[in-house]
Amino acid sequence: MRSSEGLSYWKWLFHGLKGGKPGILLYWNKWLVFHAAISIIISIFTNGVQQSIAQTIVIPFVSILIAITVAWCGNIVVLLNNDEIIELTKKHKLGIEEYSYSVQNVILCLLITIISWTLYGIGFFNNFYGTTWLFFLSSLTIRECWHLIMFVQLLTIARTKIILARKTKKNDANK
Repeated sequence: MRSSEGLSYWKWLFHGLKGGKPGILLYWNKWLVFHAAISIIISIFTNGVQQSIAQTIVIPFVSILIAITVAWCGNIVVLLNNDEIIELTKKHKLGIEEYSYSVQNVILCLLITIISWTLYGIGFFNNFYGTTWLFFLSSLTIRECWHLIMFVQLLTIARTKIILARKTKKNDANK
């Protein structure tokens, strides 16, 4: 997509839209310390065996993450097109854009992780810092994929509550 709409994601990611925070700040929280600690610990304990880890564990693992993410993105597209969710997004400052761009963030995180592991596999950064970066990205990607699943669940719950509230309001009006 080569339009000004396609550029809105990057503007949202780095600068924010409509006075909101930049999307990249979604990653900036106390959990980054956890991801950094996990990545350092794993890098120390796997020193020298990262190539075999990349070939035997990470590549199938990333394939599973991609499949899960794509499947959940399909659910999100369906949910975001429901009248109830459209009604819900009208109550947020950025509306549907915030929801869509947050999902796109997960895909970006996944792509960066895949590209990093590919570069590692061809010997681009085979050192402690490169390995730590890979495990940091992997930990962050797991978190983001989990957030995507939680997002779908929350949208489903919100949609159900809106439908039930509408029914209750309709039944009360008919009494």
